[in-house]
This record gives sequence, structure tokens and C-alpha cells, in this order.
Amino acid sequence: MGFAQEQRSVPVFPTRAEAMATPHVSAVAALIWSCNTSWTVAQIRDALDQTAKDVGASGRDTSYGYGWRAR
Repeated sequence: MGFAQEQRSVPVFPTRAEAMATPHVSAVAALIWSCNTSWTVAQIRDALDQTAKDVGASGRDTSYGYGWRAR
């Protein structure tokens, strides 16, 4: 018994940076929340923003978004 061949309009392994960053940022957000279960989404986002290293142009840019790697 086999699987029917699928037709995909999106590659299985996207190469865009945000496609790779999303699961990593989600995991870090989950870790932050697991240690601070009373925090709101805004507080978790602030914790992520405060610990991101801003590279490239100051603030959000098209190459690195809001930042890159923890300080």
C-alpha cells in the first residue's frame, strides 16, 4: 500500500529565512513561557525583543528582520 503522489505549489523545504527562523523563535518563546506562565504574549515578545542582537540596519530591516541570535 503506497501514498498517492502529492502536487505541491510550495516546496517541502522552503529556503526563505523566516521559514527557518519561525520554528526557532517559537521554541524560544515556549521556553520563556514555560518559566513565566503568568506572562502575557506582549511580555514574551518584549523578552524576545530585548535579547535579540540588532544587526544590519538599525531597527527592522529586510535582511535580518528585528534581530539575530541572542546576546
